[in-house]
Amino acid sequence: MAGFGNLSGDIDIWDFKTKTKIAMCKSSCSVTCDFAPDGRYFVTATTVPRMRVDCGFSIYSYSGKRVARIDYDVLYHVHIKAPKAIFKERDPSPHVCIMPQQQSSAIYKPPGSKGTAHRPLHEPQVVVAVAVAPKSKAIPKGPPGADATLLSAAAKIGQRKNKHK
Repeated sequence: MAGFGNLSGDIDIWDFKTKTKIAMCKSSCSVTCDFAPDGRYFVTATTVPRMRVDCGFSIYSYSGKRVARIDYDVLYHVHIKAPKAIFKERDPSPHVCIMPQQQSSAIYKPPGSKGTAHRPLHEPQVVVAVAVAPKSKAIPKGPPGADATLLSAAAKIGQRKNKHK
């Protein structure tokens, strides 16, 4: 069984006769999976057009160990070509067994919930408003960010033009 597509690429290898899990591995970003006719190896691939990066294929043993990884710029399809020989069905080797996953014994607790008092990152700032005397001088109007000296010079030129009319 393998989870591809939007899944993470976890692969579980099962013995068909005893219906027990033999091994597990992970092949991230894989699009296809194909077993060899002898049942001892399988290939997973990342192909175009589903994935445009990290194209290539990996060959795994049925024990979950990666044997080879070959990368390509563009890869459209991977298929194991079956030889003309017919293979007998064999039982898994006795040394191949599932490796137990380590499970965490403690529940994750975020750092803020350890029983310590809440400490703010920054001390709060107190802002006090101070009265400011209004400016008595009128500021010439203009676009935002315009220089006051240029605005007053433009106003004087405009006044001269109005006098000559």
